[in-house]
Amino acid sequence: MTGDNNLSEVANAATARDNLGVPQTYGQCRLTLSGGNLVLAPWNGNLLTIAGAPQIVPEAGVSLAATGLMPGTTYLICAYMNSGTMTLEASTPAHATSTRAGNKGTEIKSGDGTRSLVGMARVITGPAFADTAAQTARCLVVQPAAAGASRVR
Repeated sequence: MTGDNNLSEVANAATARDNLGVPQTYGQCRLTLSGGNLVLAPWNGNLLTIAGAPQIVPEAGVSLAATGLMPGTTYLICAYMNSGTMTLEASTPAHATSTRAGNKGTEIKSGDGTRSLVGMARVITGPAFADTAAQTARCLVVQPAAAGASRVR
């Protein structure tokens, strides 16, 4: 798999696996706190399943500021595709496990299979994302970050 055909070949392989009853989801990224923003960046690859299709996480990552969010609230952080651009959003509804073909097993925003859950974060006064031992944001796609990294995992 090379060049521009890489993503379509991965999508075709994922569809074939799902048709055989062997779904494949991707979560080759992690959520960290950088300069006050949450950043979803590639980790051990660069694919994330969104709406049942593998999408490439940009090398520079995708960021989300706490601007406009309510202090004292814990948010789900979801990734979605907006006209071909990976975007993050913070929302308060519950999450669910998708049972949709091609997306089976992916954690999603409840009732919206176009949003893949990538983490949770608490907003404090500022607004800003919390990064303390008592209020740690969590990445829900990969294992915790290495020791010495930001508490956001």
